[in-house]
Amino acid sequence: MQSRSVFRWLVERKFQLLLVSILLLVAVYPFIRDAVETRLLFDILRTLVFGAALLVTLFTVGYGDITPATDSARGIAVVEAILGQFYLAALVAELIGKRVSQALMTR
Repeated sequence: MQSRSVFRWLVERKFQLLLVSILLLVAVYPFIRDAVETRLLFDILRTLVFGAALLVTLFTVGYGDITPATDSARGIAVVEAILGQFYLAALVAELIGKRVSQALMTR
C-alpha cells in the first residue's frame, strides 16, 4: 500500500522531479568535468581498488587465481596476511570488551 502512494506521488510530480534532476545535473557537471580533466576521479578509483586489495589480503580472503609474481611481493603478502589476523583479533577483542563493560555497568 505504501509503495503505491510513493509511486503515485512520483507520477504526480514528474515535472518537478525532472526539473530538479536537470538543475542538479547542471550544478554538478562542472565538478565532474574538472575531476575527469584533472584525473582526480581516476586517482580516487585507483585508491579504492588498492584499498580493496589491501583488505582482501589483510583478512586472507584470497583473490582466487591471482598470486604475487615476485618473491618480495609474496613475502609482503604473507606479512600483511599475518598482521591482518592480529588486526582482526584485536578488533573482536575490543568489541567483546566493550560489550562486557556495558554488561557490568548495568548490574
